[in-house]
Amino acid sequence: MKQQVKHVLSKELQLYFERIANALTNEETDSVRETAIASLRSDPGLHQLVPYLVAFIAEKVCRCDVAC
Repeated sequence: MKQQVKHVLSKELQLYFERIANALTNEETDSVRETAIASLRSDPGLHQLVPYLVAFIAEKVCRCDVAC
């Protein structure tokens, strides 16, 4: 069994994650969501955020699946 490696995220990455999460769940403005997705698509320095983003998206998908 593989041991999990814990990452310590910088304040900048924590703030970036919060803003991306808010933008992705904000149903009022499509332009903010599109900008967030474009940022995720093009920013090369997000490798430490990948596990957090996957967990966030999985949680939202599961919650929607149960609610739908």
